[in-house]
Amino acid sequence: MKNIIFTNTLSSDLMNEIERYKKQTGLTKREVFEKALKGFFISEKKKKMMEDFKKIKQDLEVQEMAEWGIGDYLNQIK
Repeated sequence: MKNIIFTNTLSSDLMNEIERYKKQTGLTKREVFEKALKGFFISEKKKKMMEDFKKIKQDLEVQEMAEWGIGDYLNQIK
């Protein structure tokens, strides 16, 4: 994977927090940013999945299909 140079401006408070974390962990700034962004994207995917599950929960047709699937599964394992 090719690395890309990214330049941006952050608040001094946030940069100070990053510097403190960097010193505590021994990570580089790049590693701190990558770790934070990966965590953010994982969190967003989980949030989206939960929203989708809440929508599905209200869909009676999907519930019925799931119940049929459970019944078929139980028959197979008997």
